[in-house]
Amino acid sequence: MAKRSQKMTPGSGPSLTSLDNRYGRWVVGSPTRIINGAKKVSCRCECGKERYVSVSSLIRGRSRSCGCLKRDILMARGMVVPLGSRFGRLTVIKDLGSDGCHRWFVVRCDCGAPNQRCTLSSLRCGDTKSCGCLKTELLSSRATKHGGFGTSEYNIWRRMIERCRNPNEKSWSRYGGRGIKVCERWVRDFSAFLDDVGSRPGEEMTLDRIDNDGNYEPGNVRWATAKQQHRNRNDNRVLAVDGKALCVAEWAEVSGTNPSTIRVRLHRGWGARDAVYGRS
Repeated sequence: MAKRSQKMTPGSGPSLTSLDNRYGRWVVGSPTRIINGAKKVSCRCECGKERYVSVSSLIRGRSRSCGCLKRDILMARGMVVPLGSRFGRLTVIKDLGSDGCHRWFVVRCDCGAPNQRCTLSSLRCGDTKSCGCLKTELLSSRATKHGGFGTSEYNIWRRMIERCRNPNEKSWSRYGGRGIKVCERWVRDFSAFLDDVGSRPGEEMTLDRIDNDGNYEPGNVRWATAKQQHRNRNDNRVLAVDGKALCVAEWAEVSGTNPSTIRVRLHRGWGARDAVYGRS
């Protein structure tokens, strides 16, 4: 059975009973008028903003303010940060809204670096306090106490920590990735590292671990030449002859035998001493 259409008589439908009625934060300020086919009325919000609002939205409670009410509720819940709010060296200059997981803001750092985007959670918990300049200055101030900042020893110390503690470092797989660590005393204090290892003897010297499978720690670190480092690699074969353990290249220097000859003899099953000095 078809429904009978209901005709709207003049004056029927939602209406305002008084021009001074309040609807949420809206205060009605003038008679109704038809705008784009809809009955609207000029209203003033408690915050001072004025606009035409649909009569139906007012009566049915769909519009209770110009938007300030929702903003105040979100602020009370900690979901909105007023522009100009400061977090460390950062000043909030724009609210980018939510992506469904995080609320994003554009912030400006006191140092004048380009503006950057940060999440509300990173600002509130203190994970982000600057564009990065604060961390750089803290590291610089710690290093400046001993006058080492910018020296080759300081740069080597930083790279040592990076390859053992930062999975994104390109050498991670050969160091931290296989369990090589830096002793905590050195991680915390560059001057402690310098006291234990000493100054770099020359530009050709680099940091080397005596036991290639050991950690960066006192007693297992030295300044070494590229030649020494090469001979200390994991894939070098060490031979014990007459109570002395040396790699093939070192035995070649001692005996005057070509390193390739020693390797061939070892491959054929010769003993270590015969491989180095030959069979009599």
